[in-house]
Amino acid sequence: MGFGRIFDGSLSSLLAADPIRGEVRFPTKQQVQLAGDVLFHASAETDKVDVFIGHSWSAGRWQKFLALCLFFNLDLAVSCSLGACGVAVAVLLGSKGMTGLGGSPLAMPCLVYLPMTVFFVVFFFGQHICGRWSPSVWVDKLCIHQTDMGLKA
Repeated sequence: MGFGRIFDGSLSSLLAADPIRGEVRFPTKQQVQLAGDVLFHASAETDKVDVFIGHSWSAGRWQKFLALCLFFNLDLAVSCSLGACGVAVAVLLGSKGMTGLGGSPLAMPCLVYLPMTVFFVVFFFGQHICGRWSPSVWVDKLCIHQTDMGLKA
């Protein structure tokens, strides 16, 4: 499960409003139970957990997502960015030599824009790049059923 799951469209809102008609629809018991089932069944049993993530009601979705990106992807993003810069330096020096880089139109894109782009792509999507090498996480809101009291206990 990617960390972007919180933005998945299949997890529809439990409180919907229709601004045209001025209606507010509150969820039925079945809708609340179904939402809890969807979240709970998206998790899998495991014998080992690397990181515990507690749910916070006070933080917004983007704050949570950015905090997870910072925790899980920052080291990889910095390493990949430095690696891209190193490769760009090696390619530029190999093709133009030490003295041929002055005024080169490739210097700025290769030495600044490429590493910055690599950093942001890996920072936001690094969990997908790592795949199976990602640490396993325990998200209390997903791993503990939120609506079925029999499963919650």
